[in-house]
Amino acid sequence: MESPTEQMKRELSTLIFPILREKGFAGKLPHFRRITGSKVDLLSFQFDKRGGGFVLNLAVGPADGFTTHWGKFVPADQLDPSYDLGTTIRIQPGEGGAVDNWFRYDRPPSNPVGNIYEATAREVIPFLDNSEKWFGQFCTWTKPDRPTVSSDKVLEQKQLSIVARGQARHASEHEILQELMESGTQPERAHEVYRTIVERLEEKQPQKPWWKFWRC
Repeated sequence: MESPTEQMKRELSTLIFPILREKGFAGKLPHFRRITGSKVDLLSFQFDKRGGGFVLNLAVGPADGFTTHWGKFVPADQLDPSYDLGTTIRIQPGEGGAVDNWFRYDRPPSNPVGNIYEATAREVIPFLDNSEKWFGQFCTWTKPDRPTVSSDKVLEQKQLSIVARGQARHASEHEILQELMESGTQPERAHEVYRTIVERLEEKQPQKPWWKFWRC
């Protein structure tokens, strides 16, 4: 029997993914990408790790790839919004940082159509138009103006990226801990670092609503 999250993903595949492909996006759950000129538009589905909800994360990156603070080169077809690209936003139906404000399929929808999974998937459709308006602000990707950081800060940023990307792809805790240790985290501190970052990500506030759009 399918879990609620599996049923939700199936409805997204049926209703939402064809719309994304019509808009020029390629990829598969959770990450979709679209190259437009010198930039790549990034759209990812982030599911509540406790189940019952998801949110859309958008970002813009360079079409020729991105180099992280620690020197790793990531080609455009492997980028996602968890990288420190400087241009990101979270799309959700409610305001505030709580997961209760995400798209929810663990409670009755506001406009019931079909089953709860279909209704939730249809709730996403108007937000895709808003997403296009947000992407349309950017003619190109501009590298964030970052100050020089210490080696400790670089490691901290690397750890944050590893945990965020691990959660996005539903990696196990063991897999993420292994990657943290391979990145230079001391084995005896890996679990502490992991738990601290998870708590930070859960408390992270989305960006404030945006009201104006600029086009080239």
